[in-house]
Amino acid sequence: MSNSEVLAGLSSQARGDIGEFIKTNKDGFASFDFSNPYVLLHLIKKLMTNNTRGVVGNGKGAEKWEVETVKLESYDSQAALVVLAKYYGFFRSNLNIDHTDFSD
Repeated sequence: MSNSEVLAGLSSQARGDIGEFIKTNKDGFASFDFSNPYVLLHLIKKLMTNNTRGVVGNGKGAEKWEVETVKLESYDSQAALVVLAKYYGFFRSNLNIDHTDFSD
């Protein structure tokens, strides 16, 4: 991997926005949508899903229910910014200290 590829990846992580994955419906419920081919999937660090199903009641009055939980963790954009800032020398100190003896 070249330097420019590393910098491009870090820049993408620093600019990453999970808003690209989240869709809301008219009722305000949020869901994740990964169907867009332009979604930056390389920004996802971890994706976990959990389905829970059950039945309430019994007999003919029983009702099925289902809950799907999705957890998404993206890469830390602040960490990518720190690495980029170090690369570009933003944290270098240009402090000049005069070692003059101040005693009389």
